[in-house]
Amino acid sequence: MDFFLITDIIGLIAFSISGFLIAVEYKLDLLGTLISVFSTALLGGIIRDTIAGNTPFAFTHIYPSAVVITIFVITYVTNIYKKHDIEHHKSFVFVDAIGLASFSITGALVGINEGLNLFGVIFLSSITAIGGGMFRDMLLNAKPVFLDRGFYMSVAFVISIIVVTLNYFSYINDLSLICVFAFGLMLRMIAYTRKWGLPRL
Repeated sequence: MDFFLITDIIGLIAFSISGFLIAVEYKLDLLGTLISVFSTALLGGIIRDTIAGNTPFAFTHIYPSAVVITIFVITYVTNIYKKHDIEHHKSFVFVDAIGLASFSITGALVGINEGLNLFGVIFLSSITAIGGGMFRDMLLNAKPVFLDRGFYMSVAFVISIIVVTLNYFSYINDLSLICVFAFGLMLRMIAYTRKWGLPRL
């Protein structure tokens, strides 16, 4: 199993949980919750693959939908979503950060594989990481997270630049990408804990 697949599955799991918790926060019904989970977990990758000129992974492989449905059922059955003050609890931020770091890496790898320049890689990395959550927030008539939390989308920027740099020096391998993932996760959590943000106008 290659690192891209592992990272993609980790991101799917994390964003499926994130989408479920947000749905509970907004008191959506079962169908609304399912839409929130699927859009958060899959839509970023669908947009990424479409822009790259490929048939989306979610339409050609069984594992994306299987992972999302499995996490949906497990989260619902175990009632873990009732145990915390969801969106503002550090456990939610941690789960969301896992998805952010994972999908930032997969988006960057797709961009590199397609031979895109730095801007293209950064864009694909960012849209993979935030696309699903952005669509979900728009459906809920809420301000997208990446527009209001200064060090959210910035993490995707940093990760994509690091991956491009590693590729330039031919240092992309499982170990280096694991380090990038750990760094991105740590950066997001430190930014959340210390309330880092970009300047506001």
